[in-house]
Amino acid sequence: MSLEITVGGWLSLVVTVALATIVAGGIGVLYGYVASRLSGETATRGLNTITVGFATAVAFALWFNVDLGHVAVPRLISDGFAVLLAGLAGGVVGTASVVGTLRTTPDLFHSADPATVCRRYARSLTMLIVLAFGFAALLVRPVLQGGPLATLALVPLIGLLCWATTPVLISLLNPVRQPTDAERARLTGVLESAALTPRSVRVRVVDSETQFLTTRLAGPPQYRVLFVSRAALESLDDEALTALVVARREQKRCYSTLVVMLPLLGAAVGFLLAFFLSGAAVGAVLALATVLLGWGGTRRLRYFTDRRAADEVGAAVLTDAIEHAVGTGGFTHDTDPGREWFSPNPSFGARIERLRARSDATDNGGDSGAATSQ
Repeated sequence: MSLEITVGGWLSLVVTVALATIVAGGIGVLYGYVASRLSGETATRGLNTITVGFATAVAFALWFNVDLGHVAVPRLISDGFAVLLAGLAGGVVGTASVVGTLRTTPDLFHSADPATVCRRYARSLTMLIVLAFGFAALLVRPVLQGGPLATLALVPLIGLLCWATTPVLISLLNPVRQPTDAERARLTGVLESAALTPRSVRVRVVDSETQFLTTRLAGPPQYRVLFVSRAALESLDDEALTALVVARREQKRCYSTLVVMLPLLGAAVGFLLAFFLSGAAVGAVLALATVLLGWGGTRRLRYFTDRRAADEVGAAVLTDAIEHAVGTGGFTHDTDPGREWFSPNPSFGARIERLRARSDATDNGGDSGAATSQ
């Protein structure tokens, strides 16, 4: 039954969000004890799963049940109000799990202040929910009224739209600014060293207080943006920064972002088909199998792009750059392949180990060649 915005409705809403916040905070505290025994990379992935799960569940509950009652307002305004309310509630509840985890394990993000981390989670969760549910209210709901075929056709459209607007989404979810003249001059040299034309790639600096050393090349071919964190500019030399940009360039050449989406899109289409034909249970199994198999392929793709980048800049250089980025960000990397099943990308530890083995093999081959020539 819809929740009308009356005094009783507001009270029920506040109680629901408060209880969800307490539960999320408690789960976060418990997870903190588990996270203290995991590598930083694995613990962060688990925390992200918990926060997004709680935020999405609360947002769905509110979005489907909040109604303006008998107030005569246009549908667009009522939908917008519900979306905004769902985003704020989801952001609060999801961030509560982060607060609980950091109370138990305050050094999970070694180089970042816990308050800064919580603010970043709150902003990101709220923005993601508002964008996702706003898109659903404006486009998905009318399409659903068109029947199963219209619903199936919507899935690839959503995937392409997300891929094409990735630079916009990153800019909304992170504090992004134009580079200074000195930063632009340096990054122009890095782009040229990475065989990228500065005129065809826009550059933005992620000016965050956290010390994550990130570089990302996002967007379709005609609108590519290189996002570089301020910490990466401060901590990496030109050689290491170029190595990371080359690795991103190789991923972009293989359309890795779009490829990662394909298993999710395939799972959504498979679930809908099975749901229409056989039922939700069959659809859920088919969707899970599609994601697991598809992400196994995307992890292999990441290893392939790493090899391509290593052939250009040197395996040792790329290994050192990734390891330095992970270490400066405060992460201990994980090498257990069993924990990668539900991730589209291999762990940093697995990538580093493969690159180091490739570097050792290259060095041994070079030494053998030198000995033979002598």
